[in-house]
Amino acid sequence: MMAMKKPKFLRVDSKKYSKLGLRRKKKQTYRKPKGRDNKIRLNRAGRLRKVKIGFRTSRLGRGKVQNMNPVRIFKVDDFKNIRKDDIGILAGVGQKRKIELAEHAVKHNIKLLNLNAKKFLEQVEIKKKIAKEEKVEKEKKKKVKEKKIKEEEKKKEKKEIEKAEKEIAKGVAEETKKEEEEEKEIVEKAVEDAEKAVDKIKKQADNKIKKIEGGKK
Repeated sequence: MMAMKKPKFLRVDSKKYSKLGLRRKKKQTYRKPKGRDNKIRLNRAGRLRKVKIGFRTSRLGRGKVQNMNPVRIFKVDDFKNIRKDDIGILAGVGQKRKIELAEHAVKHNIKLLNLNAKKFLEQVEIKKKIAKEEKVEKEKKKKVKEKKIKEEEKKKEKKEIEKAEKEIAKGVAEETKKEEEEEKEIVEKAVEDAEKAVDKIKKQADNKIKKIEGGKK
């Protein structure tokens, strides 16, 4: 038996204030009108409907969803409880379990009220594909970055080596120059000493010659 469509029961002034449900469906709840002159309480025409026992669904259609008995699905074994006039309602489960249940539903052609199993699995596959591509791209970027870092490190090392070589060459040049200057000084000193010695010998020789000449006279 088809369940009769019930009116939407709302509280007083729900269409006036945001906190009571204006443009906010989650806040649209029912509260019993209690005011002395409240027109909804007095059942005046053109006002919101008040909850009454007559609005209750018939006993045959009570607790049914789309004229079928709902069965909550938590695991794969719960599919065994679904009969001809039953419809499965997927419980709040994790993504892994949800995929497992969706695959079972597609395989055995079982209808679920709150999940389009085929569409859901297609979306999962697309997401996996995108995630895989992103991972590959990320790895490529990582490799390029690592390569760049290595090249920069090599350049840096090369620069440091060149700098060190220049410093060594500079140090060697300074040392050789210093040694050459020292050698030059030594040679100049030796020449000066030799000249002095020669002058001394000449003087001694001249003195001897003078003595000899003086003795002859």
